[in-house]
Amino acid sequence: MMNERRQQFPDGVQKNDSEAISRLETYGIGDYDFALTVESEINKDASGNEVDLARDADITWIKFNKPDDGDFSDLESVEGKLYIPKNNGNGELIFFTPGFPGGNAGRFEKQYAKAFVDAGYSFFTIRHNGSSLTKIDSAKEVVNFDKRLELAKQSGEDYIGGTKENGHAPAEIVNEPITPLLQLCKMFDKVHLMGQSMGVTSSYNAVTRLSGRPDITDKIGNIVGIAGYVGKEKGEPEDPWGGMKMPTKDLVEYEKEYIKQVDTNTIFTEDEVAKLVEVNKKMKVPSHIGNILIVSPGDPLIGGPDKTKEDYANKYGPETGKKLIISDESNLDKPKQHSMLWIAPKNLLRAVKAEISVHGPHYIKLPNKTEGGLVEKG
Repeated sequence: MMNERRQQFPDGVQKNDSEAISRLETYGIGDYDFALTVESEINKDASGNEVDLARDADITWIKFNKPDDGDFSDLESVEGKLYIPKNNGNGELIFFTPGFPGGNAGRFEKQYAKAFVDAGYSFFTIRHNGSSLTKIDSAKEVVNFDKRLELAKQSGEDYIGGTKENGHAPAEIVNEPITPLLQLCKMFDKVHLMGQSMGVTSSYNAVTRLSGRPDITDKIGNIVGIAGYVGKEKGEPEDPWGGMKMPTKDLVEYEKEYIKQVDTNTIFTEDEVAKLVEVNKKMKVPSHIGNILIVSPGDPLIGGPDKTKEDYANKYGPETGKKLIISDESNLDKPKQHSMLWIAPKNLLRAVKAEISVHGPHYIKLPNKTEGGLVEKG
């Protein structure tokens, strides 16, 4: 049955919406605003050849409604892209949350979606509220779906999630995974959370806030963090706060410049960083969940655990024995050390499938020129 809150599209933009709606009804997903079929999406296979992923997967752009649940009344609607293998897959979902302000979403899909689908996994990627729909050069990379940009043009939208007078704040953005998880967890036997940078904060915040929902948290398999912000300490603006390398005042200026470059409707201040610290302090993860936290010493923003401190591995990220921290030094000559986009798809799949021992936490270092390790040599 049509949801009463569902958006009506302008003429000329609604093509194939009925197909997407029918597909979501089959999946048992009903609480969404609109859905669009992705008819074609060019990705690269393991050999570097261009292939149309839409031949192997049903791909749907979907905007989930704000939850009706009173415990989550502060949450917003959330948009993203859902990939379901056409062979029905293995019943498991990889749920990816990009960093701030969100440029990795489209790039991550192009690099990893094909491998995930081929391995039988469904895959969902969030687009952060506040992401520009009109700054076309960067929006194409973030959104990675021309029909969504055309819809924005037709309907006069400037930003995903609408325009907020003071911008979409990071402390609000880290709640975004909860909205789609409330719906998507119904579809799958197991869900693995994967994030990059502030997306790792988002993953842990989601699990923490969903602690009263075992119907969801019992399905969480592994949480995979790539260059994640998991800092729990704040200090003076002139100093790097816990988990960071760059002084906080410099980090704020760095992010403000990037926000301006990609025209994101958001805010980033020292106070906003402090709010993220408070979110990380509340981090609590059920004991059955495996945690794989990957960092690079070459990352200019994020540091790994402070090995000068006692119990450093336990204090870094969630305090659980089922944790593996990987310091990846095998590609320090590669660009974009913070994005870590050199990680081979097969090795992210290893992280998803990994059985982490409860007798941890565990810390390993992958030295330069590692053979057969986490990353693929280039």
